[in-house]
Amino acid sequence: MPDPSVGDDDAGAHESQPGRGAVRWQEPGVTKPRPPTVAEARARDKARRAREAEQRLAEVQAEKAEERRRTRKNVLMGSAVVAGIAAVVAATCVQQGSNVVAPEEYCERGTSSSGGMFIYAGSAYQYYYGGHNRGIGTTATGGSLELPRGTTAKTSSGTRISKSDGSGSVSRSPSFGELMRREHARPRPGWEQTVASQGMCYGTPARMADGSDRPYWDESVHYVFDMDEVLSLEATVEVLHSMCLEAVEQVVLLGRYRDFGLPEWTWEHVEKSWRRNDPHLYGRFDLRYDGQRPPTEVFPEDDQWNSLHEQLVARWKQIGGQLPGTETHFTWSSADQTGEDHVTLAYLQECAAEAGLNTVGLPIEEIGWDRDLNRLVDLEEAPIESIFKLYPWEWMLDDDFGRHAVDLLPETLWIEPL
Repeated sequence: MPDPSVGDDDAGAHESQPGRGAVRWQEPGVTKPRPPTVAEARARDKARRAREAEQRLAEVQAEKAEERRRTRKNVLMGSAVVAGIAAVVAATCVQQGSNVVAPEEYCERGTSSSGGMFIYAGSAYQYYYGGHNRGIGTTATGGSLELPRGTTAKTSSGTRISKSDGSGSVSRSPSFGELMRREHARPRPGWEQTVASQGMCYGTPARMADGSDRPYWDESVHYVFDMDEVLSLEATVEVLHSMCLEAVEQVVLLGRYRDFGLPEWTWEHVEKSWRRNDPHLYGRFDLRYDGQRPPTEVFPEDDQWNSLHEQLVARWKQIGGQLPGTETHFTWSSADQTGEDHVTLAYLQECAAEAGLNTVGLPIEEIGWDRDLNRLVDLEEAPIESIFKLYPWEWMLDDDFGRHAVDLLPETLWIEPL
């Protein structure tokens, strides 16, 4: 990871490696504006002439604008849309052939077989979707043995079941807790100095009520997962992510922006961003762990074993072709005195460079708006064409800078999208 404190003039671009993009940093007081391109010089000259003409015609234009406001009518045209977020139906374990309700553990602990069957204690069981029943030993009615298209199913214990495939099999996201273990271990000696030497600032970001340090990372405990649980965790998060996207689709279709506190001036831009399928990099879910659903985080004893880094690099490679321009900017808020956002941003920038993107980092407070070009620009006064941010859209929409950022979509493409 590069040292985020190094300025552009000190570090320049990192040494190129085959297939690797450049990593540059811009720092106020160090980075100097570059000479404008011919196109930019022409655009600025044209903008200045246009402003002079506008000033001469200001009174006439104001009068015409007032006339248009008096005569303008807003007509809402369209058709009714009937849609709903993908339904979640109840799944009940029943005996195969009779639909008699059986204890749920018969399906959960049974051995998966063809046709969506589960063998438990020599008998075959399967899930019954929807409908109603009066409990174990009664017959389930009013539902189906096939999971309806466009739905997911959930048992009373929290197990989620996905759509059957062509063979009739089902995919379960089982309850957790049987294999996952919470274990204690001796902290690695000198781990604080190790992460500090690597530029990490996650040592003691807070204090306990008595004033003592509250460590960010607990080296004395970790969780152990079975591979099936890891794969099931991934499947569960994929389902949640798809449901979130379906929910956004409904918000856009039904125009429910006000319900989410979005300013009215952003509504059109939100819909356009959604319709363009603006690229996104990653998401995060904080899930409460109660023994049946996935835990929030994993703290391993030694190096963390997962594929997050590889998947981030792969995702940058995937969306890199969708990004305009030859460089992607990375920005964070310099108001974060802990440095956590800066270090996180530097890591993501490194992932993008590893994926082959040329990158430029600078604080979000140093991004400017060029009135003549009507573009967002960096400290070199170069137009920003794509940019990744660690700064909430909610904060951006509250100030004038946010209006420029939204109005200039997709000329300046933001990740994550609006």
